[in-house]
Amino acid sequence: MLHIADMDHNKPILSFCTTCRDGQEVVQRGIRGGTRLARAFLSYSESSQKPGFEMRGVQCMSQCKRSCIVSLSSSAGFSYIFGDLNPAEPSHIEALNEGPFRAKLNAAS
Repeated sequence: MLHIADMDHNKPILSFCTTCRDGQEVVQRGIRGGTRLARAFLSYSESSQKPGFEMRGVQCMSQCKRSCIVSLSSSAGFSYIFGDLNPAEPSHIEALNEGPFRAKLNAAS
């Protein structure tokens, strides 16, 4: 279990809503879209450069109409919420580690 004292407060935090439903749960053996998004991102990030942020799963972000959801937050900056992410879409996974998202990451750190 991750505790606040264990966290590097200089790093932004990327949070995945692991309870998001994307309507594919029956096809995906009950695994929720948010959990699949987090797993896909972890798999992608292991094969690419190391992300400059901490990652965590959260139970709910109350954005059910925009699932799947991730947020980027920092103790010294703004928080950003990104929605409508498809765990089966490689470009959505890649976007979390590139382009405008990377600019938000740099602004948050």
